[in-house]
Formats: sequence, structure tokens, C-alpha cells
Amino acid sequence: VESVESADLSVWDALISEDIDFRVEKRGMHTYGEDGGLNMPDHSATIRVNPDGAESPLWVVGSKYEVVDHREVIKQFAEVLDRSDMQADIKHYVYQNGCRIYSEFIIDQTFEVNGKMARPFFTLTTSHDGSLRIGFLMGAKVDGKAFNISKTVYGAHAKHTKGINVHKTMEAVLGAIKAFTEEVIPMWTRMQNTKLNRDEALAVIENAVKKNVVAKRRADDIFFSGDKTSLWDVYNSVIDQVSVVRGKRGTEERAFKRNVDVSEHFNRLAFDTDMSDLKRIVGVKK
Repeated sequence: VESVESADLSVWDALISEDIDFRVEKRGMHTYGEDGGLNMPDHSATIRVNPDGAESPLWVVGSKYEVVDHREVIKQFAEVLDRSDMQADIKHYVYQNGCRIYSEFIIDQTFEVNGKMARPFFTLTTSHDGSLRIGFLMGAKVDGKAFNISKTVYGAHAKHTKGINVHKTMEAVLGAIKAFTEEVIPMWTRMQNTKLNRDEALAVIENAVKKNVVAKRRADDIFFSGDKTSLWDVYNSVIDQVSVVRGKRGTEERAFKRNVDVSEHFNRLAFDTDMSDLKRIVGVKK
């Protein structure tokens, strides 16, 4: 992904959306010098091959490496969705020339969250070399903004091979959607109903900085103009700040994971109905 010096990109914009119809081949490697060439039997190169025949190098792998066809894995998930009569809009985000692919499955179901409509989604992360374990992050799109949900609670992982048990993983996805309606929506509603004054909102943000949920320089950009706000507003504001990529050191993958960290943090504050952690942070009896 091309770095951007001056502009701020959302994590989704920073990912390059493109066709995933390419294959990966493993080929032997040689090194060349003034005195000739030398075969490297313990290493191979992975090569991206586009439908038009254009080729580009991807990575260097060990001799035990086996190519994992990302298209086949994604196809299996799409077929299971079709058989379960669950409609979804599917988008693919490719970076590092195809080393990793994020597939976003936006489920065609809507739920009301704080007066707005939300669509649940899950993301499937694949890598051509099997270096990642297949799993999913569950979340929801609210007004086009992605709110990721705890991967610790809702994650389902499987060995990244062609023999992945897609059905069991999809069962976990369906369970996560059920948990979203029964657990997450009530938590988010509690956030909306929990009103904070400006000092209390700033105390929540300071705590998020202390917990390394949001960087201090990002937190300084959050501003609340009104006397009253809600925990949901604070949650939204922090999501806005972490879901950007700035400069050469920012990567879309880290920003994506920070979004999950924020959701875990705020969901934890609202998980208990008495919100004891929130009371301790703001230092008042709510």
C-alpha cells in the first residue's frame, strides 16, 4: 500500500480494493555473482501471476511451503453463505501486492442501534503463504462506519490450509451475529443512554490513552463542544481517531487492529449494567 505523507486516509480507504483473480506460484531460486550462479535448494520464490500473464514477486519462502489459493478459501465461504440463504455484499481489499487479502462480508440484515441502522459484517483475512490462521472479526456498519467487535469473544480460528473446516467457522459467525443482537446492541444502547459532562468525557479519553487504546496525539484532536455528551459519542470519536493511516509508519493492518482494541475497551466499560469501571474512571456516582 502506498504511503501518504500529508493526507489522512481511513483504514478502509488505505486498503487497495482490486480484483482477487490472480494465482500464486512457487518457483526455485538462484543467486548470481561474478563467478556464476548458485542454486538455493532450501528456499523458493512466490510469484503473483495475473490473468493477462503479468508477473510480480511476492515473497521468499522455505522448502516446506505450500501455496494456499486464497480464491478457493474465499469461494468456500461464499458458497456456505449461499447455502444458508444468508445474503451478503462481499468486498476484497488487497495489500502488499497480494501477500494478504481482507475479505469483508457485509450481511444483508439490519438492526436498529441508537436510532440508526446497523448491518453486521465479518472479515476474513487470508495470506497466500499460510502464515496467518484463518479467523474472523465480527462487527457492524453504522452510517458506513465500521465498528469491530472483540475478536477474543467472537473469533473462530482454523488452520490456514485447503482443508479448513469452513462450516464450523461459519457456525461461529452465525453465533457471533446472534451474540451481536443479544449482547452488543444492548451494550451500545447503554452507551447512548449514559450521559457524560465534558470533564467526565475527557476522563474517559484519558483512561483510553492510559490503556494504550488511543495515542495521546490522537486523543488531543478529540473535542466535545457541548456540555452533555454520551459514552457512545466518546466511543465514536475515538474510533474516528484510530481508524486513520498517517505517514510511512502507519499501516492499514495496525489501524484495523486498533479499531478492535477500541471496541473491546468500550464494550468492557458498558458490559456490566452497573458500569462500575466507568464510575471509577469518571470519579462520580452515575
